Amino acid sequence: MSSVLNIEYREGSKERLQGQVNASMTDFSGLCEGPIGENGSSSSGHDKSYLQYIKNMLVLPRKFIQRSMMCRSAGVSTGTAA
Repeated sequence: MSSVLNIEYREGSKERLQGQVNASMTDFSGLCEGPIGENGSSSSGHDKSYLQYIKNMLVLPRKFIQRSMMCRSAGVSTGTAA
C-alpha cells in the first residue's frame, strides 16, 4: 500500500491586505494574506468542519436509547412505536 502527498506553496499578496471566506453545508473556511515590510508577505488560513455538530443533533442521546430499551424489555410502553 502506498500514497502520494503533493504540497504546493504560494506566496501571500505583496500588494495589499486581502481575504477570502467560504461557507458550505459542511464546513467554514477563511484566508487572510498581505504584505510584510517591503519584500515579504504573509498568508494565514483556517478551516472548520461542523459535521460533528450536525451528527450530534441527528443522533438520539445514548441515555434515551438505553432507557427505551430497558422499558421495552420490562414490558413498559415508552410512547413510541416499536
